[in-house]
Amino acid sequence: MKSHLCIYTTDIIYLETRKPPRYLLSDVAATMPDSPAVIDGGRAISFGELEAEISLLAAGFSRAGIKPGLLAALMVPPSIEFITLTFALFRAGAVIVLIDPGIGPADLQARAQRMAGQ
Repeated sequence: MKSHLCIYTTDIIYLETRKPPRYLLSDVAATMPDSPAVIDGGRAISFGELEAEISLLAAGFSRAGIKPGLLAALMVPPSIEFITLTFALFRAGAVIVLIDPGIGPADLQARAQRMAGQ
């Protein structure tokens, strides 16, 4: 059975906020913490749980040296983990390059070498 990834959104409008977009999920989690945020096949995570995971990972990324503006490549299949890691990297301030995991390591290396002019 193929897994489907669904991301739930709300009708909340953020026209009055001055927060950077990477923090807007915090507002949604505070408003509706028990509502489902992401459903991945048979797994689900609430906005509150998602916010807690993102905060924990973002803090860890910052301690590990990921600073605003750092380029970070992310190669994770669509999943709860993909959403969590993406938002955590955004919150840490990283600039994310999303890489399709279907590309495979050999093709990825070949493309990176071509881009580097090797």
